[in-house]
Amino acid sequence: MRSFVKIDQDASIYERYPTRNTGLDEILEIGKHIKPTDSPAKYSSGSVRSLLTFTLPASTNITSSNFYLNLYLANAEKVNRYQQVNVYLVSSSWTEGSGYFYQDVVNSTDGVTWNQINTHVSWSIAGGDYLPTSASYIFTDVPITPNV
Repeated sequence: MRSFVKIDQDASIYERYPTRNTGLDEILEIGKHIKPTDSPAKYSSGSVRSLLTFTLPASTNITSSNFYLNLYLANAEKVNRYQQVNVYLVSSSWTEGSGYFYQDVVNSTDGVTWNQINTHVSWSIAGGDYLPTSASYIFTDVPITPNV
């Protein structure tokens, strides 16, 4: 039997924007942003992570169940075929926030950021507290955009 679990909250956090959250943005990002050689130093390279929270049904027997996380690629730039993405369990509760990446909204720092779990509590390690064991996903089908 298949059941679908709704995401309770999500956000992307950015190393190069350590106080910004994107809790209400419809796009989740992962990867690494590299600064162009002609950009100012404040836009330095940095990692990007996405956080997801969901609640499994109480009747779920975790030891005998299979779980799948389906993520779909919306826009890929410079992604190699067979690129590996690591998935970690976050070890602390966090707050989603109400920011958008490309909009300067009033509350863009009211939730999880690279530096903080929420407005008043910092991560133990910048970028998030997570458990060291991971699962890996390999991109096997990277869409190719034809040159027009």
